[in-house]
Amino acid sequence: MIDKNFYLENLTAFDTLIETDKIEAEKAIFKVYCILQRDKYWLNHVATPEEIGEEDAELLDEVETELNDLEVAYGYRFAYFHQLVMEEMQKTANVNPAETDLNAAQTTEFDSDLTADEMDMPDDEEKFFSTDDFDEDDFEEEDDYEGENSNQMGDFSDEELNLVVDYVLNSAKQKFDYEEFLLTYANATPEFLDDHVLLYVIARKAYGEPEEDIAESLEETFAANGLDATRDELVDLIDTFGKKLSKEILAFGIAMDSLQHGTHPVDVVAHISDII
Repeated sequence: MIDKNFYLENLTAFDTLIETDKIEAEKAIFKVYCILQRDKYWLNHVATPEEIGEEDAELLDEVETELNDLEVAYGYRFAYFHQLVMEEMQKTANVNPAETDLNAAQTTEFDSDLTADEMDMPDDEEKFFSTDDFDEDDFEEEDDYEGENSNQMGDFSDEELNLVVDYVLNSAKQKFDYEEFLLTYANATPEFLDDHVLLYVIARKAYGEPEEDIAESLEETFAANGLDATRDELVDLIDTFGKKLSKEILAFGIAMDSLQHGTHPVDVVAHISDII
């Protein structure tokens, strides 16, 4: 299933960041390029007619056209990047060329031996392609966002970490009808809705989890707390959050990555304030 919101969120992120944070903007747009290759392969070689939505092919064509325009405008070398990924995978994977083509369409894994000189790119692009900033974890589903954020985040107190979470949450509440949200689930406490619904959706969307999976988890959480919510209702809610909170979702992902690398929460808030 092709995730339209993924493309919307990351293309919006690129437009937002390109003037203020070139490296993060490039991470977003190259992620779009990689997922586009995967989705094109799925659409053309894997999906059954029943699985293909009416707008899927049109969406991918529109995204590819936009990437072509950006490649001309900013000098991105998507095809060359794809070639390098293929070459690196052939070095590390004991597979035949046909299998390599399929794997390359599904992942962007390559080792840290690639340098700016080998790619004939300037220093700022070397930073972008560093495996510290752009690796296979960007495309893998996270099992538990709190568990995944345990690297150097343990160096900070709960109060310090809450500076980041509260900043993102407070911004998110301004982007949709928060009061109506509270009234819709009047049997739940605001704290429950903030932590287990709003923040949970932002976090899971930041890690690229499919909306159906998020809805399934939320449905179980609601049921465990004696609250009623249908799957379709939750899917609609998640879709709304994905569209209206795209900047908060992007900011959360950047914030968690920064905290994992030891950036102080105060500095993280200052950084993401440029986004949201």
